[in-house]
Amino acid sequence: MKNELISVIVPTHNRDNLLGRALGSIKNQTYKNFEVLVVDDIGNESTKELVDSFADGRFQYIHNEEHQGATYSRNLGIKKSRGNYIVFLDDDDEWYEKKLELQLEKFYSDKEIGLVYGKLKIEISSLNIDYITAPSIKGNIYKDLIIENYVGGTIIPMINLNLVSKEECYFDTKFPAREEYDLWIRLSRKHKVDFVDDVLAVAYNDFDEKRISSDIKNYEEGISLLNNKYQKEVEKLLTESEQLNRKILQLRFLAAQAIKVNNTKIAREKYLEVLKLKFSLKNLVFYLMSFLSAKNIFLLRKYLKG
Repeated sequence: MKNELISVIVPTHNRDNLLGRALGSIKNQTYKNFEVLVVDDIGNESTKELVDSFADGRFQYIHNEEHQGATYSRNLGIKKSRGNYIVFLDDDDEWYEKKLELQLEKFYSDKEIGLVYGKLKIEISSLNIDYITAPSIKGNIYKDLIIENYVGGTIIPMINLNLVSKEECYFDTKFPAREEYDLWIRLSRKHKVDFVDDVLAVAYNDFDEKRISSDIKNYEEGISLLNNKYQKEVEKLLTESEQLNRKILQLRFLAAQAIKVNNTKIAREKYLEVLKLKFSLKNLVFYLMSFLSAKNIFLLRKYLKG
């Protein structure tokens, strides 16, 4: 395997108790030629001390002069990166030790691959629930990604800067949410995508019955921006049936986010819209499930998945 440099960008904000675990999972990678850019939103002396405590020249501490958010922090990390590849890790998640090695192997198997993703384990420890997202598509998937975000969040994908220009990698800061989805669409327009059929990381999702649903508006706005940005492509590339399916998937996504923040009322509204667009037994079941508490919906999903 070539000894190319990988730039790991870690945005963080006042979560030192979790950041140490994330950075430790990077340090434990089997592939060792990487740089880690920890971008601290605002700048916290204790965070700097934590990064320095690793006593490892590969770990760099960068801070924003004022609060800018994770998207700005990731873009700053991209700007300052020196690697041949770029990856991202949030401060509350962690990687399995062979993640970087397995993704590099995919890139070396085909020089036309611009992005590699993989399986992700999602863990809700408070409910004793975990499940794995399974990759399903690869190759020239631009049309597929316009329909749905098959790649997922930022925790898994690796971008090949030997093929992709750094300018192509910046997140669109106009998006309050779903900016990663926009990036994957843009990259897939020109470059092939592949996946590793192994679990590469674990994302920890907390469930708190007292949480509020302020994030839902951001997701709705993000979806609206996506629809406006790719309206011509949607009309040109997708059949009427595919456009309908895309709309249904967007509503299901919003419903799922509402359940995560314990707002079954919004989830019920979204599932009812789905049911009106396309009546089916599956859509009816989703709607009826929304009358349960958010906690019980998670538990029922676990039971149904066996």
